[in-house]
Amino acid sequence: MPRKYQMIKRRARLVGFEAYAVQRRSAIKRGIKFDLTFTEWWSIWQQSGYWYHRGCCRGQYVMARFGDKGPYAISNVAIVLVSQNAIEGNRNRTGMKYRKS
Repeated sequence: MPRKYQMIKRRARLVGFEAYAVQRRSAIKRGIKFDLTFTEWWSIWQQSGYWYHRGCCRGQYVMARFGDKGPYAISNVAIVLVSQNAIEGNRNRTGMKYRKS
């Protein structure tokens, strides 16, 4: 592997650790359990292919919990569009169902 590529990969990982720490602190501050290690968190983002498209603006991606409930854990998170996460969060807050029964 070329040295330049190794340096880019290492820098992304360092930036990743900072983003991990911010997300972890934010979850804890909101009273949400955060069970992901940095390695697990990083792996989820890398496997998604959306690391460079993450953010909080329209068209970007976030790590979201299924049903906006439970802890941040390997079995309870997915990488989704910000808009999808907002819709899910609003449904849970207003008690709306996905479809009428």
